[in-house]
Amino acid sequence: LIHEWPINFFTLAPEVMNHRYHALIHGEHLYPNGDIVANFDGRRLVRFDRCGGIVWQNEDKPHHAIDVDDAGRIWAPLAATDYPRNGYIPFAYRLDRLGSFDPDTGALLDQIDLSAILTGLDLPGLIQPNPGEAEDLGHLNDVEILDVADAPAFPGFSAGDILLSFRNFDQIWVLDGQSHAVKWTYSGPMLGQHDPDFGPDGRITLFDNRPSGNPTEANGY
Repeated sequence: LIHEWPINFFTLAPEVMNHRYHALIHGEHLYPNGDIVANFDGRRLVRFDRCGGIVWQNEDKPHHAIDVDDAGRIWAPLAATDYPRNGYIPFAYRLDRLGSFDPDTGALLDQIDLSAILTGLDLPGLIQPNPGEAEDLGHLNDVEILDVADAPAFPGFSAGDILLSFRNFDQIWVLDGQSHAVKWTYSGPMLGQHDPDFGPDGRITLFDNRPSGNPTEANGY
């Protein structure tokens, strides 16, 4: 053990953290000075100093993994929002948004409406309107920003482009970091994936959850 942050997570927000899973840390980032940003899934995004003191808290309901871009901004999925039925999705649904946060204050700097992007693609084959998942249509579980150091390994992308993982679509997307247009999508061999990463070798790796089927030696468990 090198360092320990003496924190009682349940004292952060007792009104919303009344079960052990409510203090689940789903994403984190460690700063060189010992500060740590932790995402308490859908309840708080909190920055602690190296002694466990609270620097700031954000209550915009970020969830799942977080990433810090080259400018220091913190990125995370935001709680799903209600949307009415439309020409692509024939029922009311909830879909996550994407947010960026100020590392010094925790303030929400920007949010991206993923529903507008999804329904504006004119690519209905990408949308999987499962009524059984209307309350969580896409289940956005990760965001990663392509940094300057790795960008040369991805000639089709640019530094600042945004990698997203939609568990319920079994898809990963890359958005243009400026326009938020969809540059690239991928699906097929993975199911319920998490944690896609840009690699310095020009490959994107991810964790394939494979929630169905039986793990065997033949399929690599």
